[in-house]
Amino acid sequence: MMSELHADRLFLAVDGFDLQTGPSTPDVLEAQLNNMMMRSAREVTVVADFSKLGRRAISKIGHSTEFTVDHG
Repeated sequence: MMSELHADRLFLAVDGFDLQTGPSTPDVLEAQLNNMMMRSAREVTVVADFSKLGRRAISKIGHSTEFTVDHG
């Protein structure tokens, strides 16, 4: 069903974000769902506070090359 949905913008809250591996979460099923939602969106904005930066959870959501990092 997710592959049939399309969105202009996705705001994705994550448990960890590392510049080498990208966003991650401890839940494998959540990571799969988040990845599907990312593929259905034209633009993805990762929402994370400073405590999530440099942190890696066990399940990778996507690749870091799929995001633009804004330090503002």
